[in-house]
Amino acid sequence: MKNIVLIFSIFFILNACEKDEPMENVQNIIHISYTNSIGDDLLDENTVNHIDPSNIDIYYLSEGAKIRVYDENMDLPESFKIYFNQTYNKYFLQIQLSHFVIDNLSETYIHINEDVDTIKCEYEIIDNGYSFQKVWYNSILKINSDNWIEFIEITK
Repeated sequence: MKNIVLIFSIFFILNACEKDEPMENVQNIIHISYTNSIGDDLLDENTVNHIDPSNIDIYYLSEGAKIRVYDENMDLPESFKIYFNQTYNKYFLQIQLSHFVIDNLSETYIHINEDVDTIKCEYEIIDNGYSFQKVWYNSILKINSDNWIEFIEITK
């Protein structure tokens, strides 16, 4: 009898300790175009003083520390890619934003050469995932749920 009670106790404890299902990343990709002051596409390798992908590093803020993103097992090991969009006839930097969400906020840092830019996102928790509602680039509100845009344009 003691064994049966013990087995049921262990079963109930294990079920009670089951973690909630992990949150699915509903929306954590952002697209950024970079131009210089005269409108040249800085992500185009044919532009003078273009942004070289080898000089880009992405960092996530986690528990107060910046962590450089690199996971060789992922499709985008460094959490970004540069691609050409024919509709807009320009190049974009696609970034997977930080998945470290605390109090509905996350921070992602883009290191380009010696510059460091900050993307701060405010998320809305929905069902078993989240979606960003506001996006700030270097403390300037660029995207919000009332004024949704497909990408951010930055002049460097």
